Amino acid sequence: MIRPPGPYAPPLAKGELPPKKVAWFHPPELLRTAYHAWLSNVATEYLDRRETLAALDRTSLPDRGYDDDVKVRRHRIALRHGDFIDAFIDSKRSLRLKDDGVWLDFLADIGDSWQATYAVATMLAQPELEVRGHPNRLPCADVVVLGGDLVYPTPTRDGYRRRTCSPLSAALPEPDLVRRTLLAIPGNHDWYDGLTNFIRTFCQGGFLGGWRLLQRRSYFAVKLMKGWWIWGIDIALDTRIDPPQQAYFLSILQRRHQSPKQQEFREGDNIILCTAEPSWVETSRYSDDSYRNLAYFVREIIERNKGRVPIILTGDLHHYYRYASGDGHHMIISGGGGAYLMGTHNMPPQVPAPKSGLSGADEPHDRRSSYVAGPFPYPGEADSRRLALGALLLAFRPANWLFSVLVGTLYLFLILTLRRAMAGMSRQSLQELFGSPLLRWRGLMKPAVPAVVVVGTVLVICVAFAIFANRRSSRVLTGIWGLAHGVVHIGFGLILASLIGQRLTSATISAPMFAVLAGAVIVFAGVAGATLVGAYLTISDRFFGWHTNEVFAAQSLIDYRNFVRMHISPDGLLSLFPIGLRRVPRKWRSRSERKGSGPYYEPVDDELAPHLIEGPIHIKVPPRP
Repeated sequence: MIRPPGPYAPPLAKGELPPKKVAWFHPPELLRTAYHAWLSNVATEYLDRRETLAALDRTSLPDRGYDDDVKVRRHRIALRHGDFIDAFIDSKRSLRLKDDGVWLDFLADIGDSWQATYAVATMLAQPELEVRGHPNRLPCADVVVLGGDLVYPTPTRDGYRRRTCSPLSAALPEPDLVRRTLLAIPGNHDWYDGLTNFIRTFCQGGFLGGWRLLQRRSYFAVKLMKGWWIWGIDIALDTRIDPPQQAYFLSILQRRHQSPKQQEFREGDNIILCTAEPSWVETSRYSDDSYRNLAYFVREIIERNKGRVPIILTGDLHHYYRYASGDGHHMIISGGGGAYLMGTHNMPPQVPAPKSGLSGADEPHDRRSSYVAGPFPYPGEADSRRLALGALLLAFRPANWLFSVLVGTLYLFLILTLRRAMAGMSRQSLQELFGSPLLRWRGLMKPAVPAVVVVGTVLVICVAFAIFANRRSSRVLTGIWGLAHGVVHIGFGLILASLIGQRLTSATISAPMFAVLAGAVIVFAGVAGATLVGAYLTISDRFFGWHTNEVFAAQSLIDYRNFVRMHISPDGLLSLFPIGLRRVPRKWRSRSERKGSGPYYEPVDDELAPHLIEGPIHIKVPPRP
């Protein structure tokens, strides 16, 4: 077999350890992520890199001789670069296509926990996967689609190398006879550097380990077989599909370019549409505009040009959840590739489509234009509620210890300023306060100024956190709830100031003793204060449906992995196999015997035990006219 150019280097350098999962409540990480999110939003308003790529792109990527391999005839399919589209299946070389059909995988939200990402990648790379709940082994996918958020928390070059590329290339170090193809679309985290490192990693051809890269933009169109396509759209940070991207897909639909018949779009063709956000879910993370943008693209771009979209796949929410309409359309969230688990218990049981629904109906809401949640979310709602209670232990997780130290330090300042204000303002001075001249009033209030500043800071932080983390809900209600949260902290600070504040502010205390007492206060108040934060998050999630993301981000759970394996049979039937992994092994070791494209590492403390979440789900579309 002709090997692609370049040596196959180990996924990690000698002596380099896999990166730890992201500590989302680590104070510097919070500030860094918030800064990148703000900066990318501001920059996107002035420079959209998608338009630059479209302007510069005039030719397809070279195949570099790999398609000339004589053994390609033994492969299940042969995916080739298109003249205008990104790729297509060459039926002349795909001698087994009529017998096997095409297999595809969809997963999203990888590059957080190395163990979780590698566990899922290992399942993708296995030539045949034994899945509990299905009688037969499932063949590996010919095409793997990564549905956004491919690295966390920010898309640095080293982050992609260590968190994304290393687990993927470790699971499949070299190409095998199946010749896997890897396609990707960016999510909001991939946009935090303006898409620079995403383009360097996925849009310049070549190989990522044994995975072949074909796309040349941040979106793609691949023709499969029997009237089936798979498209990936890039919605950037504002959920908008830019004009050059719309023009690209329109030119395919309207056949504006000169291409062989194998690459042409035909009336009635079906499109598996991949996007980076489940804009149909009414949570604080999405807006109505996002859903309208998606509905417009499906209705005005695809369906108006005689195309069909029976299924939409997405990630961003780190669980598995499926919605289905009465006329057989499906919208599936599968974001369990490697990011921290998110709960399903606050997901809406039914999603009303816009008046101009995804199925193209202009009539008011009915069963055909409404989507009902499937019966098998993953994790299940009962498990999700149970797991959410783990936020009560926020202070006791090692990844959150620095957050606890920050909370304890704020409490120390609060205690010191409150105690000094209490000592500097006697009962008599308080009685004289409102009857005093302005200058004397200022003198009486001077000891309370630091306390007012610290108290105000705590209250502002709590209110701002409640409002911005729950932007979909009423600002007044969330602001009041955040204020109540802050008042609880202030009350606890007053109790501590009354009990130990006098000792801390005593004029006779020595510097070493003050340091010891201050350290003890930081530890105790930090644990107690962080536990109050965990209780606030848990109560908000359980009774109001707020802060669901923060409840799980504070825990960084890596179990309940999932991805969707799909099969298009020779007669055009699409079958979905949602696959889950209940527990991710925590310990891995190098394989003592590794051959060819075999994975580099194997689990030590547990076995990979994938199972079928539900289904299989069969989608039979009407024949083309």
